[in-house]
Amino acid sequence: IADRLAKTGAYQKTHGPEPSVPIQNNFLKDKIAKWCQQMHQREWNLRKDCRQRKLTTPKVKNKWSNDQSKLDYNKLRIATQILTGHANLQRHRYIMKMEDTPICPKCTEE
Repeated sequence: IADRLAKTGAYQKTHGPEPSVPIQNNFLKDKIAKWCQQMHQREWNLRKDCRQRKLTTPKVKNKWSNDQSKLDYNKLRIATQILTGHANLQRHRYIMKMEDTPICPKCTEE
């Protein structure tokens, strides 16, 4: 199969300026993936919202995000609530006007 593909490739006409330099598909795929990752990270850094999530995941691609799929439903639900700032914690209750202060009485932090 490899010989047949090599022979076919040798007879194909190239497009673009001469002399042409062959580039492997893996190289292009890796470059595009890296560029997409950089653009995603740039957009993430420019966002002004997502305060809770940015505290726990400053980089778009990190090890913890890969481990999320290993959690069972209830643990994933709790982790998502905490990471997004929608858990029933003091600060969130304060935002909903259910508490007078965002400071937690047990740890004295927001």
